[in-house]
Amino acid sequence: MQYNVIVIGGGTSGAIAGIAAGRMGLNTLIVESNGFLGGTATGALVAPIMSTLCNDYISDINEEIRKRLMETGDGQGNWFNPEMLKLILEQLALEAGVHMKFYSQLSGVKVNNNKIEEIHIQSKSGYETLKGDIIIDATGDGDVAALSDVPFESGNKEGINQPVSLRFQMANVEVQKFSDYVKALGQTEELDINAFHTAHTEDGNWPLKKVFQEAVSSGLLLEDDARYFQCFSIAGRTNEIGFNCPEIFEQIDGTDSQELTKAQIIGKQKIYRYVKFMKTLPGFENAYLSLIAPMVGVRETRRIKGALTLTGRDILSYRKFESRVISSNYPVDIHNMSEEDKKIIDGIRENVSVEEKFYDIPVEIMFTKEIHNLIVTGRCASADFIAQSAIRIQSVVRAMGEAAAYIAYLALEKECNVKNYDINSFNILLKEKGFK
Repeated sequence: MQYNVIVIGGGTSGAIAGIAAGRMGLNTLIVESNGFLGGTATGALVAPIMSTLCNDYISDINEEIRKRLMETGDGQGNWFNPEMLKLILEQLALEAGVHMKFYSQLSGVKVNNNKIEEIHIQSKSGYETLKGDIIIDATGDGDVAALSDVPFESGNKEGINQPVSLRFQMANVEVQKFSDYVKALGQTEELDINAFHTAHTEDGNWPLKKVFQEAVSSGLLLEDDARYFQCFSIAGRTNEIGFNCPEIFEQIDGTDSQELTKAQIIGKQKIYRYVKFMKTLPGFENAYLSLIAPMVGVRETRRIKGALTLTGRDILSYRKFESRVISSNYPVDIHNMSEEDKKIIDGIRENVSVEEKFYDIPVEIMFTKEIHNLIVTGRCASADFIAQSAIRIQSVVRAMGEAAAYIAYLALEKECNVKNYDINSFNILLKEKGFK
């Protein structure tokens, strides 16, 4: 089967890449191991979307997704209902003429003369061979790149990856009652029950600090459970709360199925304790566990060594690039940061004027030196450990996925290596598609 573009991975970045490629008239296939699109946003329940703190209007496609979520009552700004997002992404893909192959896993690639000639996948149907002019690696883990012998890094200088999380949701919550409770404990920010948020970490002075200390003392929670806690209301699900926890602090390799199994098991044991704990708090008396994410929320695994590597210094000095995909001021966001990482960050942080307080994500971090028809998008793009922690958010990787589709279109139009795209045509195309 021959396609113009094959997108491996229909997640946060890959779904948008596929939709954008389809809208450009390219014969496009998305290969996805789950039975739905959206990846982290839908399968790992990562809501709401974190803002770039520059401009929430990323592109016309992104705005269309937000609009459709609002029309169904399942979206409010960056807040969304993950279940409805599954339907909307698939609807957009179908409207764009995109072919989708669910329940299919990448199993291998054939490389010849610095080009991927074949993509091998496997499923219950057996093994299949696919051919595409341009391959977009949107696996999140750089699986296509790794199988093509593209070099990569993983973890910090000690090889330690960021912790993974297993999100869950509770329903039949009296959100206003819980909001009033947290406010009475001292949370000073305005609490809108449609965009409610509270948290607790071991090193912060959060309103829930004493509550967690008492829960640990009584044996309701373990000390490890109290290290990181965060919860949000969910757009379109009035009486539900989503949890960005438990966080699993044991080293987990998100590219290893046994390690991911371990994370699911540890995570569910923690969720069992969290649910019992939450039911002791005002507003949760009659609440129940409604959903556990089918996917582990992985923050960082492989990062390719690409044509250009975005660094922590680029982020913290607010570097600008001519080949900009999107600008962001989202901060360095390393969970369970080591003292060594803190020293590195403090040593390179620079002060700039308020007007210049943003950095650019350049398109070259999606190119490899080795493979001429491969574009790598998402959290596995070429960035060091510190930079990746800032650009891994959904708003950024959505923009990267869309930009990958436009690079593919320009490369096919000129029959050239993806790295030989015309930057002026690229910038014009981004502007036409609503990029800010």
